[in-house]
Parts: sequence; C-alpha cells; structure tokens
Amino acid sequence: MHPALDSLFLALQAPYQDLLVKKNQRIVFLRAELHPDMAQVFDGQELICEQPFRTDYNLISKAGFNIVPNLEDTEPADIVICMATRNRDENNYNIARGMSLLRQGGNLIAAQYNTLGAKHLEKDIKALTGDISTFSKKHSRVIQATKNEDINVSCLQSYLEQGKAKKVQGTSLYTKPGMFSWQKVDTGSQILADIIEQTDLNGKGADFGSGWGFLAHRALKLSPRIDELYLYEADKNALNISIKNLSSIKTKIVPCWIDLIQEPITEKFDFILCNPPQHDVTTQSGTLPLKMLEIAANSLVDGGLLWVVTNKQIPVEDILEANFKEVEDMVEDKHYKIFKAIK
Repeated sequence: MHPALDSLFLALQAPYQDLLVKKNQRIVFLRAELHPDMAQVFDGQELICEQPFRTDYNLISKAGFNIVPNLEDTEPADIVICMATRNRDENNYNIARGMSLLRQGGNLIAAQYNTLGAKHLEKDIKALTGDISTFSKKHSRVIQATKNEDINVSCLQSYLEQGKAKKVQGTSLYTKPGMFSWQKVDTGSQILADIIEQTDLNGKGADFGSGWGFLAHRALKLSPRIDELYLYEADKNALNISIKNLSSIKTKIVPCWIDLIQEPITEKFDFILCNPPQHDVTTQSGTLPLKMLEIAANSLVDGGLLWVVTNKQIPVEDILEANFKEVEDMVEDKHYKIFKAIK
C-alpha cells in the first residue's frame, strides 16, 4: 500500500469533505489504490479508477469498483485524485493529465509521502495552478488545487511533454518516466544480455518481468531459433511500450499483463530470462525474486534453461539448488550475480 494512502483518505473526509457533498460527481482516480474507506468516501459518486500496475488493479477490480489500466478519452471530471509515484516527471505528467481531464472549476487532489517527494509535488502543482491548499498527516502531504483561468498553460504543456516516450541512451528502444530503469539500461540487465549464449535460446521462451523489452529485444536479435516469446509484466505501461519496441521483429510475441506472484500461469517454456523486481513502493524486497524463481522453475520443461540476474545480497542460491539439476554462477561482482540453471 502506498504510504500516503491513509493520509489521502483522511483528507477526503476532512478538510476536503465539502468537495464530495454533491452526489453523482464524476471522479477520476489516477494511480488508484484500494482503501478500506473507499466505498464510504465515494458513496453516490461516479468513480473511475486508473491503475496500470496489475496487483493494485486486481484488488480494486475484485472490490467491485470501475477500473481500467489506461484511461482513454473521457467526459470532463468534477474531481481528479492522483496518487504520486517515485518519479517526478511521471507525477507532473499525471498532474497535467488530471488538469486536462477536469471541467472548469473542478478540483485536483494529489498525495505523496514526504520522503518520496511531497515537497516537489506541492511545488510543481503550485507552479501549474497558482493557489493550492495543503493537508499534512502521517508524514505525507495532500495537495488540493482548483482548475480556473489562471492555469499556467506553458507549464501544463511542459508537464505533458515530460510524460512522453523517450529513447533510451545507447539503444533504439523507448521508455517513459516511471518505468524501471527508464533513462538507461540497468547494469544487471546489460551484464546478463552480454553473456546470454545464442545456442541457449531456442523454441518457446519467456521473459519474467520484461519491463520495456530490453532483454527480450536482445534475445530476439541474438537468436533466430526462438519460435515465440512470452512477455510477463505487471506494469501495463511498460508492457505497452515493449510491444512497440519489438514491433519490427517477426518472431511471435505474446504479451501477458499479469501479477506473476498472484496469478498462476500454465504455459511451459524451453527457456526463461529473468531480472526480477527488487523493490515495492518504498523499500527493497528480497522475497519477490525468490518467489519469481520458484515460479520460473515450475514453468520450465525438463531440461529447460533459466538465465537470472539479481542484486548480490538476494539469497537465490538455495532456491536454485533445490529446483534445478545444474546451477552455474556465471558472473558475480560487488553489485550483481548472474546464474545459468538447467531444470
């Protein structure tokens, strides 16, 4: 759960409860997350949630709220709520989108945890809108602004520009702010890509945690013997752009927007590439890579091959030894370790 989520829902009940007195308002919730008070706070309103991250999307969907991974054109909203992310450029883009979605006189409400950039969020909303109000609670800030004639149009356009796809340094591929390693190829993926052997990549393969498609692109360019490649990714935005990055390659691509930890897969693969996520919203997590490696082991055919890179401190050795016949430590430096394992 986002560490500012409780603060947001406290603010919606006081001091911003007057904004919700009128019923049947159109409310758009960007980067929405499920909260226990959600049904009560939005009772009688027309709520539309946007969440491209599969785990939170599933939670909101199962709770019965209207949700989409990517909000397309919609009628003007009375209120837009935005949960901020780690990335300032992405936040500015969503703030600008939110303002664009609002009717004149509508209200924007955004929330961020202090140590994740609340000061920047407040500053950037003020630069866009002029007048703001701020509610602080539980080490978080909730900022409110009204859409009026004083909106800084050049600032709005600048923020929208910040969210556009950008070419990754040293590649022909594109990413967007907020995606993992969006400004450059992360070192672990680059090391793994440089040592993958062409002879290992054949038949039906998968990329677990495929991101914006760097490893998949390298594998497909390296080996013409790949029949099809499944992309498993929880971030719908990253999956969408990876499809574009791989569009010129003739090999069959099967994009799968899925939470690998929570949603079972039935496919079996000849090989799997894996650079598992190391973080949740605020902290490093050593459990996600371990769970993903267990799933990878269960998704390979006998004799199937796993290539995996993790941070050095993640204790993956026991999981690999328990689930694979052969495990080879290919690279290990002060930051990363790469293993090649045969099922």
